[in-house]
Amino acid sequence: MKKLAYFLILFGINQIQAQNPLQSLKEANRDLYQLADSLRNLENLLGRGGIDTLQFVELSGELLTQLSSMAYSNYDNYARLDYFNTEETVATPPNPPMGAMVDAVYQGQEDTIPETMPEMPEFKAPMNPMSLITGSGRRTGFRLRYGMYWNGLSQAAKKDAINYPDFNVGKSFNWFGEFDILLQTKLGKNRGPFSIYYGLGFDRRHYTQTDDVQILNTVADKANFRNDTTQNYEESTLHLGYLRFPVGLQYKKNKLVLNLGGYIGILTNHEQSVEFKTAQNEEALLYLDKNYDFSKTNYGLSASIGYRRLHLGINYDLSTLFSKSKDYEYNAWRVGILLF
Repeated sequence: MKKLAYFLILFGINQIQAQNPLQSLKEANRDLYQLADSLRNLENLLGRGGIDTLQFVELSGELLTQLSSMAYSNYDNYARLDYFNTEETVATPPNPPMGAMVDAVYQGQEDTIPETMPEMPEFKAPMNPMSLITGSGRRTGFRLRYGMYWNGLSQAAKKDAINYPDFNVGKSFNWFGEFDILLQTKLGKNRGPFSIYYGLGFDRRHYTQTDDVQILNTVADKANFRNDTTQNYEESTLHLGYLRFPVGLQYKKNKLVLNLGGYIGILTNHEQSVEFKTAQNEEALLYLDKNYDFSKTNYGLSASIGYRRLHLGINYDLSTLFSKSKDYEYNAWRVGILLF
């Protein structure tokens, strides 16, 4: 009975060690050190005439391939130090047979390096939570984009019979105009200049009137602006929020960055705020929330140019602000400063 208990304890300890990513990390690191030493020995062999230049190029390429493959495979053990799951099995680090052969020749245990080298083992992408999100080879990474904008509205064709409201672009500034959580994936080489980005975020718009303020209402379910003669409004602002899905192409050369893209947004909230003075000459703020004929979705084009992470950006909506109104066919635009 005691022997059985002792066997079970030893078996359990061995299983824990086999599943411990820290132990596997250390073991694989030792193999990486050995491969690095083998590469150094290969250079010394070239220096003392043990191999020719052609052999050196071929063999060093093989060693570097094994070294990078093993380092990439061992990244799984490193990542799982934070995301350790005992149900997973840590991959056993591959043995470096080629490095051992180079070392044997360098140490005089063998005369020559064999012409036929051992076949390279296949390596799989690291199976950790971050690799499932960001992809293999670290070609994809997380990015955050934050924007502050001045907002404006452009009318396609104005009708002479309509007194259009005057939106003040300077007053239509909002500090929290855009916040995106993006994935950015390199195109071509890892160090190439082109990449694509995509993700989701939040988009907030403000459109403010300060002179000859007109109130937004609806006539036959269509957007309409009117002057209120019974109340002297000092300021009116339309507030809109969208769930945003941006996508784009980035070109980055040294520290200069250029982005071109587009976006689709889903309207999540909208309201109208008006400021006025009461009959007792008191300042008052009123919020109005109803169906003002706003389009349920918006879409448009975006562009920005920047130095490092500081960018100057512009957005232009190809969709109209209102869904049914033919008198107020506004296209929204905005210009601002981005951190990307």
